[in-house]
Amino acid sequence: MANRIVLNTVSYHGAGAIKEIVNEAKAIGIIINNPEFADVRSLEGVAPTKKHAVPTIAVPTTAGTAAEVTINYVITDVEKERKFVCVDTNDIPEVAVVDPDMMS
Repeated sequence: MANRIVLNTVSYHGAGAIKEIVNEAKAIGIIINNPEFADVRSLEGVAPTKKHAVPTIAVPTTAGTAAEVTINYVITDVEKERKFVCVDTNDIPEVAVVDPDMMS
C-alpha cells in the first residue's frame, strides 16, 4: 500500500536564485486540486483547469516577476532543456506577504 500525503496549503518564500520555487509552488497547488494535470507539461500555455489551486501563501524576497499576484508562471523542463509559460486564473495565491524590509 502506498503512503498518501494530504496537502491542503502551499506556502513559499524566496526569489532571486530560487525564484523557481514560486513557480513550482503554483504548479503544485494546481496539480493537487486538478490531478488530471499531474504531468506539469500539460499546464503549458493557457491551462483549462477546473478547480482553484489549494490555498497558497506567497512571501517574495525580491521584486521582479510579481508571480505572487499574477496568473502566469514559468516552469523549467530539465529533461527537455527548456522553459515554458503557464497561464491559469486558478493559480493566484490567496495571500501575498510583501514586506519591503525583506526585499532589501
